[in-house]
Amino acid sequence: IQHNPTPNLRSAGIEARTGSGGAYMTENNLRDQSHGRIYRVVWKDGPRSSIKSLAGAKSSELVAALDSGNQFWSLTAQRLIVENKVVDAAPALKKRVRSSDGGKGAIHALWSLEGIGALDKDTHQAALLNKDAALRRNAIRALPANDTGRQLFFSSPVIQDPDLVTRQAAFVKLLEFPTIPEIQTVVAQLPRSAANTSDPFLNDSVTLLGRIHKVSGVGTDEVKVSAGDAKRGEDLFHNNPVAACASCHMVNGRGGDVGPILDGIAVRSDPAYILESLTEPNAVMAKGYETLEISPMPPLGILLKEQEVADILAYLATLKTPPKDGVTVPVKKANEFE
Repeated sequence: IQHNPTPNLRSAGIEARTGSGGAYMTENNLRDQSHGRIYRVVWKDGPRSSIKSLAGAKSSELVAALDSGNQFWSLTAQRLIVENKVVDAAPALKKRVRSSDGGKGAIHALWSLEGIGALDKDTHQAALLNKDAALRRNAIRALPANDTGRQLFFSSPVIQDPDLVTRQAAFVKLLEFPTIPEIQTVVAQLPRSAANTSDPFLNDSVTLLGRIHKVSGVGTDEVKVSAGDAKRGEDLFHNNPVAACASCHMVNGRGGDVGPILDGIAVRSDPAYILESLTEPNAVMAKGYETLEISPMPPLGILLKEQEVADILAYLATLKTPPKDGVTVPVKKANEFE
């Protein structure tokens, strides 16, 4: 039943009749639930794909097809990898995701790994830090809404991504995580970034985040902070699940090896630099990490309250003894995300 002018043979090639209420009814058996037409429009001067079929393709051929440039063959290769559980393709897929090129092939490789259950933490983090915004965006969407996903999320700076479409994807993922006090703190800090309120889409996302996680934004109206407490800062550094400082930085031989070793940071760096590194980690890359385009560290000014940042600063100010071997850059991690 359609409420358009009643067609006839002259106007539309079919003879319809006007029914009840002015609607017209057709008795043409080509207009029903089981008949239709499918048109495939192809640009005659478009590039020709070298792939004619992927039936029986080897794992190496399927991985190569992810970069075919033809969406049909790229999606077909991804589907075959996932449906057939081609786990022997995992090493090549990881290499493609971790390459600095990014691109559509890396995105298909990422989802192929996710589909066969082979997307490991290091590969996922490399995708979150890639210079390709589209790959970062898909890496965000591939994060599970559990503790592992939350840790990976906050081990990257996507919450303050320079690409605003990717940043919105990060906000959407933040909606999926279970509400905990630390996430409520993050949500409350988001309005402090001008872009999060001036961009209408991000502003709507922040509003929704507040509703879902039961938070009203504090923005720039936060009370003035008191002097930092080193003891509280030490606890935040090692135990806060959102800041996750210790998962990336080592102190006294304890912690992660993604970022610089922080023993002696109080004597080799001035307080202004340390504060900038905490709140704007992409402003100046740490020594030994200058080749990275994106810092793997999230901006703590967005993740934590001002008082909590002051407490962590107070704790870092107590780290005056340098490492015994003098090494402040973990050797195996320095160039991992190039």
